[in-house]
Amino acid sequence: MAMIDLLNSLRNRLRELRSATGANVTVTFALAVVPIVGFVGAAVDYSHANQVKSAMQAAVDSTALMLSKDASSLTSSQLQTKASSYFNALFTRTDATGITVGATYNTSSGSQVIVTASSYVKTSFMGFMGFSSLRVGVDAQVKWGSARMRVALVLDTTGSMDDDGKIEALKTATKNLLTTLKGLAATPGDVYVSIIPFSVYGAAIFQLLESRDGPQLQLDDDEHLRG
Repeated sequence: MAMIDLLNSLRNRLRELRSATGANVTVTFALAVVPIVGFVGAAVDYSHANQVKSAMQAAVDSTALMLSKDASSLTSSQLQTKASSYFNALFTRTDATGITVGATYNTSSGSQVIVTASSYVKTSFMGFMGFSSLRVGVDAQVKWGSARMRVALVLDTTGSMDDDGKIEALKTATKNLLTTLKGLAATPGDVYVSIIPFSVYGAAIFQLLESRDGPQLQLDDDEHLRG
């Protein structure tokens, strides 16, 4: 009898629970708090990650611009070392961990430098949902030299240049300029120079060539002139 009474009592309590309508709002709110807090926390964590991403993007943009100045004269390892050095000097946020930086240079369609960077940002709220960190990645590209450079030099070779070492100074300045232009030529034919003597009408088109002795110019008829 005692067992039967216990079962009847339990049955009655279950019926009362099923028909009870009091405090439903409290129960619903309690169940809804978990996803609400999760969504709000996700918004906070994503906002934090976007702040890190903005700072990282600015550092990558500056790094790519600085690398473009001398990328053509650097090896792959040197380019990577400089990219890491520039980026680390510009990006100083301590809330980003596991930072990786990559840099490449190619001349397939003009000259181009590509810099990438990524890191992880620790979450404050999303960790309760199984996401301990968020990955942030950015990249920047700098392109130049899609058109060949054309330079015209008008050199004064009149008799007045014989005084006070003017002609020698002219030769030195011209050679220095040609050396600079040679460094800008990533491939043969990127830079052409026209030299026009001031005392004679005419022009010759020269192509910068590689030479261990200094800049070497080649005339269209294969004659050579060394500075």
